[in-house]
Amino acid sequence: MLENKTAFPDFHYAVEQAHYADDAVVVEGRFTGTHEGPWRGLPATGRKVDFPMLVIFRFEGEGMMGERIFFDLLTVLRQLGVARDPNSIGAKVEIALGHPLTLARALLRGLRRPAKR
Repeated sequence: MLENKTAFPDFHYAVEQAHYADDAVVVEGRFTGTHEGPWRGLPATGRKVDFPMLVIFRFEGEGMMGERIFFDLLTVLRQLGVARDPNSIGAKVEIALGHPLTLARALLRGLRRPAKR
């Protein structure tokens, strides 16, 4: 969490909904901030991010046992300008050039399937 605070010093987590169970609290919200410091080995880009995040707080009796955080890393990396939308033309070309065996296998699988009528 410290890395998030230094990488996104203006970060804000806006809670949208909370769900309660006997042994957990699930919080849905949005993380926003400006990338102004190193994060996961990526130098600051100065770009803003805004993405959904889910946090699960687990409890045992009265004590919190930990938290689990879930978010789509590809969305964040695309907003920071270091990843492409996998459905874009540029990404498809990049996949074809960088992963020719995977592409060839997918094409062969497509050729082996009978046509739908």
